[in-house]
Amino acid sequence: MLNEKIKANHYKFLVHISSHFNCGYEAGSDMTSWVNRDFHTVEEKRKEYIFDDEETGRQKTCYTGMQHNKYYVRNTCSRNEIDKRRYYSMIKMKNYISEGANFVMMRYMVIARYIGTFELSTMYLNGDLCRNIYESKGPRVVKIDGNNVEAYKIHRTIIEECGTVHRIATLFSTHGRIITQEWEGNPFVLNINPKLKLDNAVFLPRFEYEELEENWKNDLGLLAKYTDIKTNAELKCRTYMQDHPEVKEAIADYMQHVLLLKPSKIMEFTCEYFKRYLPLQSYRGNTFSPDEDDLEFYMSL
Repeated sequence: MLNEKIKANHYKFLVHISSHFNCGYEAGSDMTSWVNRDFHTVEEKRKEYIFDDEETGRQKTCYTGMQHNKYYVRNTCSRNEIDKRRYYSMIKMKNYISEGANFVMMRYMVIARYIGTFELSTMYLNGDLCRNIYESKGPRVVKIDGNNVEAYKIHRTIIEECGTVHRIATLFSTHGRIITQEWEGNPFVLNINPKLKLDNAVFLPRFEYEELEENWKNDLGLLAKYTDIKTNAELKCRTYMQDHPEVKEAIADYMQHVLLLKPSKIMEFTCEYFKRYLPLQSYRGNTFSPDEDDLEFYMSL
């Protein structure tokens, strides 16, 4: 992964991922993607191939490119001779994150120590948009080659338009290096090169928790939200009092009774006083036991 400079003061990530394996046939995948600092994909090309009995083999490709106010998508399949081209509007692609941007974002989530769940959209190899759900539960200690290493696991769920679900689990070191990646239902697992040494002695600082009850005013975001809620509540209260003058009259009448009678048990007096404003209860007696129902009803008043 390289941080390239295309234009003056416009830095972008160049992400290139290549894999090659043998599942009875030679197969693999390639992906090259240009991603800016906001995780927007400028251009991406993905390819998956397999050389089976046919000499030429089979391959599927998907090209995505950002154009003026739209995304251009082209996907091909050599076996079925498919060459489909389409456009997606920026509104439809507002939550889109490509496969290249996906790896950049997951590394950022690890380094920033993000915990939580959120949903974006991604694109399947056939060019269809899919739901893309991320879940990160924070750091944990795992054992790798007999050593305890602090690591992050991010679960990713991709749901196609047809309803097919794909689940991927990726384990990162605290510095954003991929340790292992697994696909549900797939016997192949991606593992880090065992010759690489993970520095388990150098961990990022652990979480520091602060009591919000004492420090929430120091957080400008929380303070602004509190101020907005308080202002809206005061406005609603004033508006309600203006629209319902009978409330002010009821409070004035209550205060007059308190000053005149001077009750010793103010709470009980207040409850009894305002009971008259409660809606009348409708009596629903039982024909077979009228005495018990009458007693329960009148005791509840």
